Amino acid sequence: MVLTGALLGAASTAALAQTVAFSGSGAVALGPLVVPPSDLQAGESFYSLAILPGTTAYTLNGQSGWTFESQFAVRLTPQAGGALAAAGTVTAFTFTRGADSLFGVGTTGSPDVSGGLIGIGYTVTGGTGLYAGYSGLGGSLVQLFGPPLPGVGYAEFNGLLTPVPEPATAPLLLAAGVMAWAARAAARRLRAVARPAPQGQPT
Repeated sequence: MVLTGALLGAASTAALAQTVAFSGSGAVALGPLVVPPSDLQAGESFYSLAILPGTTAYTLNGQSGWTFESQFAVRLTPQAGGALAAAGTVTAFTFTRGADSLFGVGTTGSPDVSGGLIGIGYTVTGGTGLYAGYSGLGGSLVQLFGPPLPGVGYAEFNGLLTPVPEPATAPLLLAAGVMAWAARAAARRLRAVARPAPQGQPT
């Protein structure tokens, strides 16, 4: 029981130190207007994109079965030459798979919105289960497959989260590394003891 608990703790600690690659798909729809029309400049538009419940399917570090919940708002401003600049608001997000989750806040904005791509920036502030205590930064690209009215599919790709250990977790990560080294050293000693002596020599 003690060994099992130690192994589970080591696995959780290892998860806190790893990068998380992710991708997925789902559907979004226009949400309520979150900026009064009087606050918009000439030619500006402001979209609130809400993830439709039950439509998402994500993979994190090769593990499928994750879902994604969030709502992003993108403010598009016309630029010279017909390009569009994007600025986003901060909104909460959650990746979930059973008892495991990652959550935090995201921002939107990309210089390539006119090309159909929206950049998403992620700040992970915590998690549960395997990712309890995780914190990190990352980003991804989102492709919409049409106007989000009344709803449209999307794909998210090139997602990557990089851990940013908090000062309080650094000693835990160091201790986990020391424990792993000690376990490997003990295994080598056991193999050396169990190795049979060459023939013709006393044991």
